[in-house]
Amino acid sequence: MSDSFILLLFRSGFKMRRSTPYHLLRGKRTSSILCFGFFYELLPLFGLLPRLSKTEYEAAIARSIKKGLLIASGETIQLAPAVTDQLSIPHGLDAYRWGRDDEKKRQLLWFALQVSSNLAHQMTDYFPLEGQWANRQIVKDWLKKQPLDQISFLKKFQAEWQQLFSALPADAGERLSRTWSGYGQVGESMQAVYPKAPEYPEAVLLQAKADLHMLLAALEKLPLPLLRALVAGFPPLPPTLSATKELLKEEIDFDTLVRRRRLKASTLRDHLLDLAIYDAQFPFAYFVSPAALRDFSKRPLEELRDWEYNEQDSAYDFFIFRLAQIYLLKEAQKNGE
Repeated sequence: MSDSFILLLFRSGFKMRRSTPYHLLRGKRTSSILCFGFFYELLPLFGLLPRLSKTEYEAAIARSIKKGLLIASGETIQLAPAVTDQLSIPHGLDAYRWGRDDEKKRQLLWFALQVSSNLAHQMTDYFPLEGQWANRQIVKDWLKKQPLDQISFLKKFQAEWQQLFSALPADAGERLSRTWSGYGQVGESMQAVYPKAPEYPEAVLLQAKADLHMLLAALEKLPLPLLRALVAGFPPLPPTLSATKELLKEEIDFDTLVRRRRLKASTLRDHLLDLAIYDAQFPFAYFVSPAALRDFSKRPLEELRDWEYNEQDSAYDFFIFRLAQIYLLKEAQKNGE
């Protein structure tokens, strides 16, 4: 793990618990980790390094402290004041929202593109891009279900790809298209498209994922039935969280949610805090009263991220406290504050 990546993790300058960024990078989906990522704008990196070892992470932290890049105080770490490098997360990167099965979706989309490209030229003798039997079967079944004749299908498939790529920034679309394989074209390697910088090797992963996440975000928004059907088996949210999200549409209270979902109250609270961050349409008013929001709004906005529950009015429980904190921070971000 490079110094540059460590600086990216701690770039906010706020004090953080030493182990929390590690759990975020590994993708530990608990409400405390997600709230941390949301408050300090690190959710785009959520689960980005699922195989990161604690040994590697701790070695990188220790090295950065020794170099004077970070300052340790007990179990907390923060960026040293003298560090002025302003590294940023690439535009479009959002592993919290689009990282789940993102590579699986890319493999399916790219393989379907290769198959259709060769099909358009009546070519059957080619080396398939996809080596996994399961992915081949998904694409095969997807093709069988198409109600259109071959010519109409190929025209519609091409039109959907064109619409999808027209929604991307030109540079992201150019990089992604260079990795395609099809009739008369062999895709370039990731190393060729995203060359490594020795001092910041993680930048390759960050930019490649950013390009892919922009594509998946556009796919989610646009009316592209062929392409969306191809990846429909891999929704962005875990199934149990999706079930809770669907029930929220019925405008039911917390106790009814617990009963209908057959979950522990603590598990449901974790679901709701996750969805409060994830869902732009989350119904905060179901759970947080206007009076509670008025009370929490009395605290200075600049202290919002650092609020501690034990400093708050005991009239509100921790769940309400966290929901109010998320709501007020979302409102501040919306208003550019």
